[in-house]
Amino acid sequence: MRDPKTHFILIASFDAAKLQEAKNMQKQFAKLSYRLDAVIINRAFPLWMPPAQTSSAVHEQNDYSQVLKFYAEFRDYYSERYQLYDTFAAEIDSKVQIFRIPDYGQDVCGLEDLLSLSERLASAQNERAH
Repeated sequence: MRDPKTHFILIASFDAAKLQEAKNMQKQFAKLSYRLDAVIINRAFPLWMPPAQTSSAVHEQNDYSQVLKFYAEFRDYYSERYQLYDTFAAEIDSKVQIFRIPDYGQDVCGLEDLLSLSERLASAQNERAH
């Protein structure tokens, strides 16, 4: 398990308890001299709402106010989750890569979905390298 060729990838759900467990696991790996290379955070954000997206909509009619209110509450919910991610990332060893996988709205199933997921991970890794 300590062989230099042995690497670990930790996959965690995106909530405070699971991220705390991931931090604890990373500490245990360090104590045991195991090499943790990456953490994958599953279902970190909805696929249709990238992390940097904000609403610039201006409602002129009352018909849109309920939809805009819901969107603002939803955006605020994810804003809080992104703060949770930022705290987690700051507390994990800087050598460990962290990848966030979106919530696709359906289970990842079959070779086509796995290929799409692997392309997303490779793209994120390439962005980090540059």
